[in-house]
Amino acid sequence: DLLLQYEVTDGGDGSRVRLVGSVRLPAGAGPRHAAMHPSQQYAYVLCELDNNLVVVSLRRDAPPSIVTSTSVLPGGGEGGGAKGKKKAAAPAAAKGGHPVNASAVRCSADGRFVYAAVRGLDIVTTLRLDGGGKKAVAVAHTFTGEEGSLRNTPRDIVLTGGADESLLLVANQDTNTIGVFTRDGETGVPKLSKTVDC
Repeated sequence: DLLLQYEVTDGGDGSRVRLVGSVRLPAGAGPRHAAMHPSQQYAYVLCELDNNLVVVSLRRDAPPSIVTSTSVLPGGGEGGGAKGKKKAAAPAAAKGGHPVNASAVRCSADGRFVYAAVRGLDIVTTLRLDGGGKKAVAVAHTFTGEEGSLRNTPRDIVLTGGADESLLLVANQDTNTIGVFTRDGETGVPKLSKTVDC
């Protein structure tokens, strides 16, 4: 539950790094995956175990710090770990007893949206970024497969489709499919276009 920030000091080949600092996330959060805002001022840390997206402020000359935390679950509201807000209760399991665990996060190149995949519920949560990237607000929860499909288990997601990143691809582990979603240019919300067997 610790996020460490390093600075690469050798020009980019990774052989020399310097620890800038660290920030402790809520106990049991389980930070799994992170994405960077294009301004490089914020990172979005997706926590696998409490299903929260933690916005972290980054500076070159100071340790990272938590700005806010938001649940990526439907009806989750704001999560724990930021300014004394109550921790969101994550369901232990979805229908069928499958665990609910966040898996992957991506930030759009224009810095307007963040997307988080959640296994167990088989959804991708769309979060709108406000305040230049320092606040994430959940605006939609989109099912990752076709209606009536079996458990999908979205493992990873990718934004693609040219400069405007008009597509969101979702790799569904248990159905062995890639969900191809088109993104609404204004709301950022993805809509399933087709699925492709792997």
